[in-house]
Amino acid sequence: MEASILDLSYLYEVSSNDPKYVYDIISLFLENVPSQIAKLDSLISENAEWLVIQKQAHSLKSSVLFVKILGLYDGFYGIEMLARQQIGREDMRFKMNSILETYRKAEPLLVEEKNRCAAASN
Repeated sequence: MEASILDLSYLYEVSSNDPKYVYDIISLFLENVPSQIAKLDSLISENAEWLVIQKQAHSLKSSVLFVKILGLYDGFYGIEMLARQQIGREDMRFKMNSILETYRKAEPLLVEEKNRCAAASN
């Protein structure tokens, strides 16, 4: 797997390398972000109102500040900007497919890191 798609350096920095803190943040991320990504995907697929798509993409940008996955922040930002300008539904779909593919690769790496942190904090 491509470990380089996941960058947890900032998370470790702000946590002072506390495995319990990192475990908690990754756990929250895994509990919330997949469903938020699925919601954005549905909104784009269903040609939802621009503002609804914009808000969902904006919300997701915040989620990937600590748990950095290659390309996700830029993808969400791109979707947010397209929705703000009310253009580019095909571009949104392309960006969303890239986000989904990258997240599928990153999720097992996050689970692995979460488990490593759980073991380290015991």
